[in-house]
Amino acid sequence: HCTAVDAAAQTWGQVRVTRPVLAGSETVGQLSLQSAPAALRRRLEPKLLALLAALIGAGALTLWITGPLQRRLVAPLDRIRDAAGRILESGDLRLRVPEQGPVELARTAGAFNRLLDNLADAQDSLRAREHYARALFETSHLAQLVLERESLQVRDANLAATQLLGQGQSLLNADLAPLLGQPDGWAP
Repeated sequence: HCTAVDAAAQTWGQVRVTRPVLAGSETVGQLSLQSAPAALRRRLEPKLLALLAALIGAGALTLWITGPLQRRLVAPLDRIRDAAGRILESGDLRLRVPEQGPVELARTAGAFNRLLDNLADAQDSLRAREHYARALFETSHLAQLVLERESLQVRDANLAATQLLGQGQSLLNADLAPLLGQPDGWAP
């Protein structure tokens, strides 16, 4: 059983690779290979160029395969992002995102649409309650004022309040402290 150990050197334009041949621990010979760099380059250059071409081809193939895949994954996310932007700009909660693309992204778009449905329902409910409360406020026979908390300025008054206080529309933004007999600057 013989083994060889590598050693390489470059001298005077020559490349030499020497390998001792061993039998156990005893050197029984030497294998030497010598070549001029130009000859070595001529033999290796086509192989290196083939390797480089294979790497470039593999990279191009990777881009060719992953490009459509990436667009297929990113496009649904872009649609969700764009819809969110349009909703923020317009305030229109009726806008929807198409439920397309890979299963997970289609489900995400569906969840986004359901969230918009819930927000629209909550907004409609809030408007209805506000309309109802406004109607109660305006038609009540009881005098009602809406005051600014800190300054006690009147922000709104129903018809019964303006008739009771005899102020009409001039009651709005009025400082209530003098009307109540409170000194200037009085605060609750």
